[in-house]
Amino acid sequence: MVKSAEKNKRIRNICNGLMLCLAQLVLLAGLARTLVKPKDINLYENRPANRVAAPTLASWLDGTFQDSVEAALSDQVLLAQTMKKTYNDIENQIRYEAMMRISSRHPDIPVRYGKFFVYGGKYLAYPPTMLESVTEALDRRVENCNRLIAAHPDVSFYLYYIERDSDNFFDSGEKTGAYEYLASRVNLPKDRMKKFAVDDLETFERDFYQTDHHWSYQGSYRGYREAASMFGFTDLVEPEGRVSLTDHFAGSKSRSLGAQGQFFEPMDIYRFSFPSMAIQICGQSVEDYGQQTAAAEGKVTSFSYGEIYGQDDGEIIFDSGTTGRGNLLMVGESYDNAILKLMASHFDRVYSVDLRSYEKDMGKPFRLADYLDEHRITKVLWVGCMNYFSVDDFLLED
Repeated sequence: MVKSAEKNKRIRNICNGLMLCLAQLVLLAGLARTLVKPKDINLYENRPANRVAAPTLASWLDGTFQDSVEAALSDQVLLAQTMKKTYNDIENQIRYEAMMRISSRHPDIPVRYGKFFVYGGKYLAYPPTMLESVTEALDRRVENCNRLIAAHPDVSFYLYYIERDSDNFFDSGEKTGAYEYLASRVNLPKDRMKKFAVDDLETFERDFYQTDHHWSYQGSYRGYREAASMFGFTDLVEPEGRVSLTDHFAGSKSRSLGAQGQFFEPMDIYRFSFPSMAIQICGQSVEDYGQQTAAAEGKVTSFSYGEIYGQDDGEIIFDSGTTGRGNLLMVGESYDNAILKLMASHFDRVYSVDLRSYEKDMGKPFRLADYLDEHRITKVLWVGCMNYFSVDDFLLED
């Protein structure tokens, strides 16, 4: 028995020694890669990989050099991303199962999951944004809108506000009232302001993705109909059918949690026969904006809201080749991407501007007065959700 115990002890010591040597080899290999040939991209987190900063006396004394070494090793060590993904997947699965046990028993009550609320185990919903937290920002937007409306009396301005999860207390049926606050202060006729109303969880389920912050194919088409109605259009572009793209769409909310394996859903789109139009993106002629037509024809294999409906480019111009129907400027965010081509079917030209990227993409700041004159624009539509109307990046300079 003694000899057997000693033998087992020797085996354990050998195994421990081998494991220690292996760990040291992995660390040394990671150190070598970090110093000699570091990789450029952390593919798991979709960002540039950290690298060791050049050491200086100051960075050594204040610890920033040591921090850069630690951050670089976490990206460069062999299998680092695989181990991080495995750990996160296990942690997410444990949290997911605990949340599902509660959410399935109480489908109408929001259950916290990371930074989201979950209803019925399906919907990743942003918590409501209290009106008091955005009042000052909305006041700045009201002042900005009213100043521009007064400065351009020959231009017709319109406002379309998109309600979503952050506007609602779904469990109590109450709303934050951000649209009502905004609309009561902007100097526009009531028929030039409208909201995409989300009054309950059933509407949210129908018109928005469960795992992404954008509206679904049904929601975006409803948004087009409502926006077009403000201009009096009745000859709407009608869908010619529905196309199922994938059963495993994991949107922006799911990806932000690293929970693509737990939260995913089908992604469908409507098929349209869009009128012929010439399209420019940031001054360059392109065959199409987004890939709605190609996706409906089965020619797309990667699916996200931006890939299908188009990206947040600084400027997009849709020219239908007609005359006499006027030119529209749409100043919005990513929500309007899904309705740009639909709205363009009703005008001579539609100009879409995203102020977050206009200056970077076009090489100059956006000035509304100059833009209106240059492109003979007769109508302007502000379109977006609460974030759009409460973030100063979307304030217009005249």
